Amino acid sequence: MLSNAVGQETIYKYWIQLRDKAGSPYTLDDPGAFLSQRAIDRRLRYNIPMVENDLPLSPVYLDSLLHPDIDILYSSKWMNAVVVETSDSNMADTLSAYSFVTGIELLYRTPDLKSAALKFKESLSDEPLPSDHQVEMLNGHLIHEQGYQGNDMVIAVIDAGFDNTDNLAGFDMLFQNGQVLGTRNFVDRAANFFWNENGSHGTNVLSIMGGYLPGEYEGAAIQASYWLIQTEDIRSEFRIEEANWLVGAELADSAGVDVINSSLGYSDRFTDISQNYTYADLDGKTTLVTRAAMLAASKGILVVTSAGNAGSTGDPWQYIIAPADGDSVMGVAAVDANGQRASFSSRGPSADGRIKPDVAAQGLTTSLIRSSGQVGTGNGTSFSSPVMAGLATCLWQKHRELNNYEIIEKIRRTASQYYFPDTLLGYGIPDLALADIFITALKPTENLVHIFPNPSLGFINLWLPDTDQDGDRYEIFDVAGRKMQIGTIYTQQNQVQISVELLHAGTYIIIIYSGDKRLKGIFTRQ
Repeated sequence: MLSNAVGQETIYKYWIQLRDKAGSPYTLDDPGAFLSQRAIDRRLRYNIPMVENDLPLSPVYLDSLLHPDIDILYSSKWMNAVVVETSDSNMADTLSAYSFVTGIELLYRTPDLKSAALKFKESLSDEPLPSDHQVEMLNGHLIHEQGYQGNDMVIAVIDAGFDNTDNLAGFDMLFQNGQVLGTRNFVDRAANFFWNENGSHGTNVLSIMGGYLPGEYEGAAIQASYWLIQTEDIRSEFRIEEANWLVGAELADSAGVDVINSSLGYSDRFTDISQNYTYADLDGKTTLVTRAAMLAASKGILVVTSAGNAGSTGDPWQYIIAPADGDSVMGVAAVDANGQRASFSSRGPSADGRIKPDVAAQGLTTSLIRSSGQVGTGNGTSFSSPVMAGLATCLWQKHRELNNYEIIEKIRRTASQYYFPDTLLGYGIPDLALADIFITALKPTENLVHIFPNPSLGFINLWLPDTDQDGDRYEIFDVAGRKMQIGTIYTQQNQVQISVELLHAGTYIIIIYSGDKRLKGIFTRQ
């Protein structure tokens, strides 16, 4: 327990910034000594260089920090720092005397029991609703129908507690198939991971991606594998949780994770108000957790996170929360089942004026599995984020040649408000099937429709060997995803002629809807 009961000593947790990595036995020439093969493969696939922040800390410095009154909780190789715990209120002075220590920050102090933070504004209901709608809103079911449900992809769920996850039928498939690759608790190392005081928020979030009850519930990425990482302490709010998030992301990177879903965030709600952030800090480079998320993105990981639940009228904050302000992080707003903004969904832009949130998904009456095992619903951007993360994982599974930044860009470009983004839903509600079509059509070897002449001066002929149905519909898009022309086709011996003289010079994608088929091709208008 972290309550400051009578007779219990006060615990302090400090961030110890180290000068350098002198004396480290690790080298960039031997990454296998500190990274998994999956992590190395990710870097090779996307041409990500090994850099100094990949190297573990110097054991010389770590050994020097050993002290009977200090417990080293963990270290951060990305930021070259150590987090320690002590009950000695004067330990900061002791540590500052070390020549290799360049800075010390208090991250946590045992709070008064009365000051325990109210975490998570999300609400849950036992009302069972189908999970199909939240997936279909983003046309994710069309990706699933092609057989892409997260196979060979790994998602890290960085969250609060995963209470009872190992006992629920809705997660049987994950455990029986070995899809839960590992767990780590950075809040309380001694706690039973699946039964502790930190609740079931992580359980709910995981279910939206990986939960499966035949005929009753299906998550957005049921074939993906998962790392479950607890970094959030629901009993209080201190910056130690941002440090926990950092090392959780480092663990995810080292293990070769592809995607991080983080249904967490930080703003002005800290137990110690001196740790509160201001809106000016939401500039993508100030808060510890955003810097950590940006580092994760730089390693090739797709980071998806909640935009926040502070957007309701009367909430003193209103804005997005960290790390959703990161420019390489996909911050997800919440909409209802009809695609209308949920009133609680936090507002943008970032403090430096960038479009935030990035996109939106269903976060009001989102179907999920509760820790009781029942299918229910939840309200909050904590639940719109895993919908988006799970489906983005499936899209990325199909198009592994794209890096994490390109996946975000493709998803944004197919969103409902791409050409008129706002501060409420950002670029809007994405269309994952359309993103898939654009990506596929831009691969010349995968065009399914033969188009000639190409380039075109004013008309195109299409050879359609797979259809002879008159009345099929077609749509023409530019490469940014904007619909430029629509019409109906009439075939003559499998050939169609379409006028494109009203199109400006450029590259275009044509999609023909023939029964349950989608035929696609790419052409240039001169």
